[in-house]
Formats: sequence, C-alpha cells, structure tokens
Amino acid sequence: MVTLYCSIFSKFHISFDYFKCLTVTPYKSLKTKASKQFTKKNHNPKPATKLQSLKGVSDNVDSTDIIKSKDLLWDFVKDREYLGNPSSTSSPFIDLPSPVNLKIFTDKHVAHADSCNSLNPVFDTVENLEASILSCASPNNQFEEWPKWTVEKKMWSFPINNEQDWDSESDVPFYEHVFLENHLNKDHLKCKPLASFLELVCNGLSQNPHYSVNDKKKHLEWFSKFFDDKISQINASVEEEEYMANLEKVSRGIST
Repeated sequence: MVTLYCSIFSKFHISFDYFKCLTVTPYKSLKTKASKQFTKKNHNPKPATKLQSLKGVSDNVDSTDIIKSKDLLWDFVKDREYLGNPSSTSSPFIDLPSPVNLKIFTDKHVAHADSCNSLNPVFDTVENLEASILSCASPNNQFEEWPKWTVEKKMWSFPINNEQDWDSESDVPFYEHVFLENHLNKDHLKCKPLASFLELVCNGLSQNPHYSVNDKKKHLEWFSKFFDDKISQINASVEEEEYMANLEKVSRGIST
C-alpha cells in the first residue's frame, strides 16, 4: 500500500513539474529540469545545451491540446540563427518583382557631351587657348621642339613640300608672280626716274616667294597712289638737275 502511494505521488510530482515548465516559466524550469536529468543519467558535470534540454523535455509531452514550448522556442532559435548567418541559402524572404520600365526617361534624342558642339564659338576659342598655354612649356629636347616649330610655321612639315600652305595659290600660274609690269600705271612710266624705280620694285616682288599675287598687286597699287600727285614735282626736279648740268658744262667750257 505504501509503495502504491509513493508511485502515484512520484508520477503526480513529475507531471506537475512538466505542467509548471510549460505554463509558468518555460525557459528557466526546462533548463533546470533538463540539467538535473542529464546529470543523473550521465554523471557528467558538463551542462547540456539549450536546444538539447528543450528537445529532451518536450518530447515526453504527448498531448495535442497543449502548445508545445519546443515549437515556439525552435522557431525563435531559427530566427536567431538566420539573423546571425545572413549568408544562408534557405532565406524566408521572397524577392520582389523588378519594376516595370515605363520608358519615360529615354536618351534617344540626347547627344553626348563629347559629340555636341558649343553654340558660342568663344568657348571653343578659350578652350583651344588654354590647351595651347598648357602645351607651351619649354621643350626638354630637340625632338619636342621641332613639332612646335612646325606648328608655328618656322619649319617645313615632313615630307617636304615646296608648295606648303599654298591653298589659295594652287590655281595661280607662275608667270603672274613674275611679270608684274602689266599692273603698273602707264602715265607713271613716262617719267623716267619713276619708271626705273618701279622696275626695281617689280623685280623685287617677282623674287619674293612669301607674297601672293594679290599681295604684290596691292603693293603696286599703293605705289601708284603714292606717286599720283608727285609726278609734277619729280619732273620739276629732273628739269632743274638738267639745267644745273648744262650750266656746269658751259662753265667748264669757258674755263677751258
């Protein structure tokens, strides 16, 4: 009889402990109960882990009406593990679908900055000037100085071309550079001193390779305008010189 009461009391005590673990303080009571059972069985001072203790205690409860603490705590531990290891492949989140392209901002008619030209030529001029200033540093050697001289027209470009930069003179024949007497005023040629002077001018211009035909014509036009109102003075000075020369001859003839 005594043994029967003891067995009933022990079973009641165990079920009461389980009920207390599931209702009042599940985490603390389960931990203490699991640790006691683990030490009695294995006699090992090393405490069991939280998951093992929760799993071992909750497996003994077979009732389906009670929410098991194992399920609640197991979900909690899963969430903690996921937060601690974000690189896990089993992600509970679902990727949102990509947004629909409304085609509002299109770049079909937009020109790139490299291909568009500025409407104001002043900016292009200033940009070229800044680039030339940056490149105008003193050259380190002769190889760097020669390209600079070529750009400044101080040196022939390679390969050598004797008609370099003759874009406007490419269709002009050679004889127009040499025979310039046709562009002189015929009235000026009647004055012998002026005619000899203009002949020297034409000879010098015909041998000048740096002037174009238009430049040579402008020189001759300037001389013709300059001597238009001075022909009478030139003729008077010539007559005076001739008169003085005749007087000198007469004086010498008398003296001899």
